[in-house]
Amino acid sequence: MRKTFLFISILFCLHMTSVAQNEAYTNVDNNFSVGQTINGTILVSGLATSNNSFNILSTGEVGIGVASPTRDFQIGNGAYYIYGDLYGQFKARNIGLGTATANALEGMIWGQAHTHTQNLLSLNKYDGTSGFKIDGDGKVGIGVSSPSNQLTVGVSSANTSQSVDAVLNLFNNNTTANNITSLAFGMVGTSSNGFSRIGVINEDRTTGTEDQHMFFSTIGNGSDGERMRINSIGNVGIGTSTPSERLDIVGNVKMTGTLLNGSNSLELNTIGNGDLRLKSGGSASHIILNATGNFIFQDASLNRKMTIESTGNIGIGTDAPVHKLDVNGTSRFTGRMIVDNNIETKQVKVSSTPGSFPDYVFSEHYALRTIPELEEFIKTNGHLPNIPKAEEVETNGQDLGLIQRKLLEKIEELTLYTIQQEKRLQTSDFKYQKLETQNLELKTQNEELKSQYELLLKRIEELESHTQKHKSK
Repeated sequence: MRKTFLFISILFCLHMTSVAQNEAYTNVDNNFSVGQTINGTILVSGLATSNNSFNILSTGEVGIGVASPTRDFQIGNGAYYIYGDLYGQFKARNIGLGTATANALEGMIWGQAHTHTQNLLSLNKYDGTSGFKIDGDGKVGIGVSSPSNQLTVGVSSANTSQSVDAVLNLFNNNTTANNITSLAFGMVGTSSNGFSRIGVINEDRTTGTEDQHMFFSTIGNGSDGERMRINSIGNVGIGTSTPSERLDIVGNVKMTGTLLNGSNSLELNTIGNGDLRLKSGGSASHIILNATGNFIFQDASLNRKMTIESTGNIGIGTDAPVHKLDVNGTSRFTGRMIVDNNIETKQVKVSSTPGSFPDYVFSEHYALRTIPELEEFIKTNGHLPNIPKAEEVETNGQDLGLIQRKLLEKIEELTLYTIQQEKRLQTSDFKYQKLETQNLELKTQNEELKSQYELLLKRIEELESHTQKHKSK
C-alpha cells in the first residue's frame, strides 16, 4: 500500500514538473526525456507495450495505460483501475496489494470543503460488501455500511457456536500470571485510575490451562474496585472475587420485585402492609414475614398453620400463642422431647407396643415370687424387682411409659399377693369359725358340767348334812 502511494506521489510530482517547465519531449524511439519545451499532449509508448502507455494531457490529467484519463491521475481503465483527484479522492478496483488475489480497495479521503455525508475512508471487501468505513461525522464502521455510533461492528455470517471467532476479539499476548485484558470506560479528563472496566484475568497461561475469570469494576471516591466476578467455572461473585457457589454475594441484598426459580419456582416478593412472602410453586404453601416481625405459615388456601411471633412464642393450630410452644391439636413425637421444667397438661396418652402391657402378670405361667423371696430380693438389692435403681433414674431419667408399665406390673403382683392373702385369711377365718363353734360347744358342755357339778356338790353337802344329823342322834 505504501509503495503504491509512493509511486503515485512520484508520478504526480513528475506531472507537475512537466506542466510547470514545459521541457519534456520524446525521441524517435518514443522514449520520454526531460529538457525540451513541448506544448500540447505528451504521449509516451513503451517499447514492450502498446501505445498510450503514459499520457499527459494538455489539461493536466496524467494517465498510465489509458489514452484519455478523466482524473488528475489515473492508472488503467475498465475492470482494473486506480485513480485519484487533487481534491483528495482516491479509488482502486480489483487491484492486488501484496497478495496474488485481487482484492477491492476503495477509499475516499475528503477535505473540509466537502459535506459530512461523504465518506472520509471506505475499504470494501473483495465481494464488494463493506469492510471498514469512516463517514463524514467521524463514525467508524467495521462490517457495516452505515455506522450509527462512534464505533459500530457488525457481521452478516451465521454464527450459532460459541467456539468460533467472535465479532470483536481483544488479545493480550503477555503470559504473566494473573495478566489482565480489559476495556475501560470513563469521561474525558479523568485520571488514569478513574475508569470503570470490564475485563478478563488469565490465571496462568504458562501451564496451558488458561483459566479465565471475567471481572467488572467501577470507579467510586477517586479509586476503582472490582464489584463482580464470573470465575472460570461460571460461579458469580458480588462483593467477592472468589465465588464458591453459582451466586455468591457478600453484603446486603435489596429486592423490590419477585425472585423466581424455574418452573418449580421459589418466589420471594412483597405483599400488602409491607409483608414479605416466600412461596414455592404456583398457589402452594408460603411463609409470610409481616411488618411486626412475626412468621406466619399458611397453606395453599391461606389457612394459617403455624405462627412464630417476634416474642419467640410458637403457635400450632392457634394464631395467638401465649406460651413458648402453644399447640392446639394432636401432637406426635417419634424422638425425644426434653423439658427442663414442669409440664402442665390435662391429659397424657402413652402408646404401648403389643405384648408390653403387664397383663402377663395374670397369666397362669407367670412366676410370682413368694413373700419370703421378695423380702430377700429387697434386702439384697434395695429396690423392687424389675424396677430401675434410683441412681439409674437420676442419671438417665425415666421412660414415662415404661415406668408406668413397671408400676402397673407391681400393682398387679400386689393384687395377686392380696388375693393369696385373702385366700389365706378366708381359710383362717373358716378355721376360726370352726374353732369358735367348737369353743361354744365346749362352753355349753362346760356349763352343763358346771351345773351337774353344782348339783353334785349340793347333793354331797346334803348327804354330809344328813350324816351329821344322824350321828348326833
